[in-house]
Formats: sequence, structure tokens, C-alpha cells
Amino acid sequence: MMDYNYLKKVGMTSNNDNKICQSCGKPLNKPEEYGKNADGSQNNDYCGYCFKDGTFTNPNITMEYMIDITAMLTASVLDISEKEAIEKTKITIPKLKRWQSK
Repeated sequence: MMDYNYLKKVGMTSNNDNKICQSCGKPLNKPEEYGKNADGSQNNDYCGYCFKDGTFTNPNITMEYMIDITAMLTASVLDISEKEAIEKTKITIPKLKRWQSK
């Protein structure tokens, strides 16, 4: 079950007003945080860290590695243990668009 309070705190609610990167779960609050398509237009699904010039910046990353990376950042930002952050990201990351077919 999703932890709604956690998701709300990091801007990952299912509310359509709050967009998140569909690769790493980073909240997308400003136009400059979005990735770019090959033609330079804004990509509405992914952040600039994950998607640049129409392609993933790390096309071979595994979902498990993305969970580990995201958990470290989440632990730092939310000031929670890495173990708790891993538990939360294991719930969130697999539900994102990039990982649906994996």
C-alpha cells in the first residue's frame, strides 16, 4: 500500500497537479526541471537528470539500481534512515512509467 503522507511530503501524490519524473520520482515543479526531447521541446514525463536530448541519460540503469540511488537521496532530503527510504522507494519506483514494462 502506498504511504500517502510520504508521497505528499516529497511531491509524489497521485494528484494531477503534482508531476513527478516517471523514471526516478523527482518532483517536477519548474519548467527547467523537465527533460528535453530531441527537438529541444519539454518532455512532460521525465526530469532533466533522467532524460536529455530525447534519450535516457543512463539507458542501461536497472530498476533496482534506480531504487538504491533514489533511496539515498530520499533519506537525505527527508532525514530518514536509508532502510526506511529503500522501503518507500521500492513501493514508488516500480509504479513509474519507465519501469512498467520491466
